Amino acid sequence: MRYMKEIIEDKDFSFHKKWMSKSRKCYEMDELDEVRNEALGFIEQYI
Repeated sequence: MRYMKEIIEDKDFSFHKKWMSKSRKCYEMDELDEVRNEALGFIEQYI
């Protein structure tokens, strides 16, 4: 989900260039939890 969020939020469409130079970037658990909480907050609005 974090990866998809970064792609969507890339305003200048240079995401692929950023990731081509990095090899298998890993996210920290805090970064992943941030996106999970955002998704849950969105879903809770409709429950």
